[in-house]
Amino acid sequence: MANPSLFFAMLSPAPEMTPLASALPLLLVAALIAFVDWVSTPSCSISGGGGGDLGHSGDLKVMMVADLLLRGSDASYIDLFFRYPFTSKFFSKSFQILNPDMLVVLGDISAKGFELTESKWLTILQQFQKMLEPAVDLPLHIVLGDRDVGECSNLDRKLVREIADHMPGLDSGGCSAFEIGNISFVSLNAVAMLCGSNDLRFSVEKVVERESVDLQSQINVVAGEATASPEKEAVFSNFPWRGNDMELGSGPVVLLHFPLYSAIKNERGDGEVAEGNCWHNHLWSLSSGYSEVFDLPTYDLNHTLPANATEYILQALKPRIVFSAHAHRFYDHIHSDGIREVTVPAMTWAARGKPGFVVVTFEQSKALSVSHCTLAAEWHVITSYVFLFLLSIAVAIAIKWSKLDEARTAVEIFTHRNTEELKLICQAYRALYSCDLFHLLNRHNTTFARVAYLRASEPSNLDAEITREALFGTALNTDVLIEIICTRSSSELVSTKQAYQARYNSNLERDVSFKINGNIKEVLLAALNSNKYNGGRVDTSMAMCDAKTLYEAIESGKYIDQRCIILVLSQRSTDQIKAILSSYKQLYGHEFTKFLKKEKCGEFGQLLRGVIQCIQFPEKHFAKQLRKRLKAGDAREVLIRTVVTRSQIDIRNINRVFTAKTGWTLESVIRNEFSNSSSYNDKLYYSVGDFLVALLKQS
Repeated sequence: MANPSLFFAMLSPAPEMTPLASALPLLLVAALIAFVDWVSTPSCSISGGGGGDLGHSGDLKVMMVADLLLRGSDASYIDLFFRYPFTSKFFSKSFQILNPDMLVVLGDISAKGFELTESKWLTILQQFQKMLEPAVDLPLHIVLGDRDVGECSNLDRKLVREIADHMPGLDSGGCSAFEIGNISFVSLNAVAMLCGSNDLRFSVEKVVERESVDLQSQINVVAGEATASPEKEAVFSNFPWRGNDMELGSGPVVLLHFPLYSAIKNERGDGEVAEGNCWHNHLWSLSSGYSEVFDLPTYDLNHTLPANATEYILQALKPRIVFSAHAHRFYDHIHSDGIREVTVPAMTWAARGKPGFVVVTFEQSKALSVSHCTLAAEWHVITSYVFLFLLSIAVAIAIKWSKLDEARTAVEIFTHRNTEELKLICQAYRALYSCDLFHLLNRHNTTFARVAYLRASEPSNLDAEITREALFGTALNTDVLIEIICTRSSSELVSTKQAYQARYNSNLERDVSFKINGNIKEVLLAALNSNKYNGGRVDTSMAMCDAKTLYEAIESGKYIDQRCIILVLSQRSTDQIKAILSSYKQLYGHEFTKFLKKEKCGEFGQLLRGVIQCIQFPEKHFAKQLRKRLKAGDAREVLIRTVVTRSQIDIRNINRVFTAKTGWTLESVIRNEFSNSSSYNDKLYYSVGDFLVALLKQS
């Protein structure tokens, strides 16, 4: 025979192909990780050309987001397992790259919070908190939006108060004033200001008036003025407010949900000038054909604060800059009086388009810079995932087709070598590749690898493994135990017990006694111990005496003598037991198992009959087990074990008995079982069938 190592080397992929084939799955995983990292990385650009370097120590960097539109317990599966995890990645990556000092949310955390109970509102906040886990210690301020508290028709002060109680720093009317890093912020409930006369609107006006007075007082102190500025009367919804003498842009940073009204003048053809809202024009151009939020009811994105409310805020607070939201789009513009307003885009895929946010840096030099950051659109991410999925399928198919040819080569090697030759091949494989072949085959969770593993294993090691699985597997399998114990010769049983002891550091007889109860235990232990009295030859005279002893044990008396039968079985070798059974038929004209059907033999007789038939006619036992599993619809494992373990022993006899009982040959059953699989590696199932058929034909 040629050097076995040369044959088994064919089982290994070509050296230049091995790294590529094994690296392809890793490359796909790496590509997926890189893709997720890429799509969650924001792309930022400075808006308005203002500001300089953004990394000076002492500068205040604020990240502003809006319109998260979370659904809480009403979230769909696509929200829970796709959109929200990606939004969380957006936050995490943005915090990591931009390192902001504060986070501001300009309203509409929820998609329809005004319809929710307090308990459902808490699920919204829990989802939001989970998204912010990477920056849980970051200062946070949240502005109320119309989706949070409702539009004018269903605005309720009690609901506003309940929601505001869960928001950091908000008063009962949904407003707040705070200072961080020497920068003053005023947060107003823009929903209340949009609506008509109501208590909430008056509470907002009081906050504006208070902040206006406080700002004026600060300026007076700095300027050394002893008297307050003259009080001016203006009217915003019949509420008197103080004017102040501050310069525009010297006031606080104003945070709103709705954008301010911005007047423009358009000259008509008739020479007259008409005023309009530039926000409406701008938003209409952005949202044409885009008037509804994905998975949400149609919604008006063109809301702005009324003109008088806008003028009131600008004149009373003289804001340094205004930040607003609601429109789902970024917009940076200067009002006619020089006040800059930045509208923050939606930070959600639920609003369609690209999610985004704004980062504003307040520099020590009193300058500020605004950066608009965008993230990947949802359809870009979905398309990329589909592409990666299809690519992985294509790669998997390519690898499986290449492995199919390797499988056919392996079939040739495994089926044309006997046990000793396969043992030499395994040794050569270890020497060539520094790898244990059995460990390699056992690691691959495929049916083909399972067949190859069984075929390459030494019979005693294989029997020990099968017996262990039958005893300590998912369920006790006495049929397999009977098969191993009763169809092996006494010398084979000795080798099996030695292999069992060496591999599992346990005694086979003790494990059988521990796991099995009842009459079957006594019968199996008797058959298992039969090897102890293997004299190497058959004694016909003793066989005749033992046959008479068995006859008396069954026929004499009202009950059978179980102890006598067990004693005979346990003190004779397998070949001697076969001689006893032959002598029994010669003496009494029928098989010993015939009397075991009698009622007085009971369960013991039925169990003993099965064991005796397995010892005397093993081919009938295997054929019966195959028929039994075929009826149950799970014949593959029994078929594989039978063909592999009996291929060089009595597989032809088994095939003959099986065909006589069913009309099918084992080859036809194998072709049927392993050519109609819905498994992902159908082609390898064909190779499994070829493998088993080749073993049949080589026997």
